[in-house]
Amino acid sequence: MKYNLSQLLKEPTGSTREYEVNGSFEGPENRLGWAQGRVQVFRTHHGFVVRAELETRVDLTCSRCLNQFELRSLLTMEEESFPTVYAVREQ
Repeated sequence: MKYNLSQLLKEPTGSTREYEVNGSFEGPENRLGWAQGRVQVFRTHHGFVVRAELETRVDLTCSRCLNQFELRSLLTMEEESFPTVYAVREQ
């Protein structure tokens, strides 16, 4: 999942964006997985803070018995990110 945050970079500190996630992704073993949840992006003085809470599902194969099973997990994360290119603010 990729989000274009260039417009948010032009906004003042404290500005936010919120995204709903409901889609597939390529998981381990080249299997299709599913993620659903919410991503929040907060503008900081130097970059962004990204918070996400996602439920994921992916089909996997047990390495011992070779049976397939569905792995469900809850991913909660918070990351700070700094841009490598800065947007030019319009005056």
